[in-house]
Amino acid sequence: MDFPRTGGKRAYRPLPPLSSAEAPLCRIILVHDPLWLTRQSEVPADLVLAGHTHGGQVVLPFVGHRHVDPFYRQYNAGHYVIPRNDGTGKKAGLLISRGFGTAHLPLRWGSRAEMHVLTLRRGAGQR
Repeated sequence: MDFPRTGGKRAYRPLPPLSSAEAPLCRIILVHDPLWLTRQSEVPADLVLAGHTHGGQVVLPFVGHRHVDPFYRQYNAGHYVIPRNDGTGKKAGLLISRGFGTAHLPLRWGSRAEMHVLTLRRGAGQR
């Protein structure tokens, strides 16, 4: 959804609208950068999977991770519950993975690499 190299940094394209037949389905969005959420008027998903942050990559004792953008200070790695802002009052899950990679320097300190295995289960009464 948000590959920055296809239109400049932070060039996030809007999502296409869902048809009425698709609306009741479980919607999962995969984005590289969780900052994508700040460019959307609503979160049209039940779950957003993201990465990009490397969990801070270098996390210093007593200081923590250092990010310039306040968004990344709040949403660095882990599972969050966020408002969908779609008028329904529903919430969406946000999972930000630290992943395996590094940026700028080939090291990680205080931010262990991680991989997620997700098991999706149908809720009662859902098709």
